[in-house]
Amino acid sequence: MSFMHKDINFKLMLMVIILAISIAAIGIYYNQNYSALSEDYTSRLTKLEKVTSDLFLYKTQLNKTSADLRLKEEDESTLNQKYAELRTENEALQGDNSRLNSELVVVRSELLDKTNELVESQSELVNKKAEIAQLTAEKNALQIKVKNLKNDLEDACNADFSVCD
Repeated sequence: MSFMHKDINFKLMLMVIILAISIAAIGIYYNQNYSALSEDYTSRLTKLEKVTSDLFLYKTQLNKTSADLRLKEEDESTLNQKYAELRTENEALQGDNSRLNSELVVVRSELLDKTNELVESQSELVNKKAEIAQLTAEKNALQIKVKNLKNDLEDACNADFSVCD
């Protein structure tokens, strides 16, 4: 009987160990499933937040587009009014343009006369500049000659002091 009692205790112990291992395995399995579900939840929550953000952005853009459309309609109405005003003004300006063109012909002839005078004056100016350049060159040459003569005089004075007194 002792063998039977040991066998029952062994079987009972074996069942307890199997039960403990099963509970641990189930715990590990559910922990992994919970971690996977938690990561999936976090991922989906992040995606949902991004979609919400995108939706808010699109809503903002839609509101801006709607406001722009209203503004463009108002601008179109204003531009049509201004076009009518400008057409009237254009007709008046065309009359002024023809009058100014006739005045332009007169001014151009005066300009031609003044241009001819300017060309003559510029020609005289070029001649005077050439004369100034020539005189400046002569002056520089004479200054160099004076400097050379002074150097020659100093050299002569340094060589013979009786000449310099």
